[in-house]
Amino acid sequence: MGITGKVFIDFKGGWVIFMSTEDYINEVLCSAVAEYASIYGNLTQKAVHKITSKLTTESVKAVFDKITYYQAVEAVNKVGRILNKDDEKQECVAVVNSGIWNMNIAFVALKSECDKTYVAAFAKEGIIKQHTAQKAIDYIFSAISDDN
Repeated sequence: MGITGKVFIDFKGGWVIFMSTEDYINEVLCSAVAEYASIYGNLTQKAVHKITSKLTTESVKAVFDKITYYQAVEAVNKVGRILNKDDEKQECVAVVNSGIWNMNIAFVALKSECDKTYVAAFAKEGIIKQHTAQKAIDYIFSAISDDN
């Protein structure tokens, strides 16, 4: 089951690059893993990016009923790092450390409408499946539950 949907446009050096949603998410995940690895490890960003681009991507989606945008953003802020948010559109993109010992990252996107918040989490999985995306959503839900 592949990830399909919108096409993202990325402007690089004057060229317009069209990416499928799956390619875009793969690029964001690889870049984020490479950034963390270069900070905390001995590998270069280029080496890590090349390795992670070959791994499978796990995706999990959830709907939080009766959870407002601001409650969801506050919870995401507690368990992760917000990369981009648009309060007017009620959309947020974040990175959440997850998996075994929180050593893997999940790319999380949320969108709220009325009193429902839709959440999608995407993560790279290696040979040992850590269920990183599912755990990221669980962490967000736990942070919301702790507040109530």
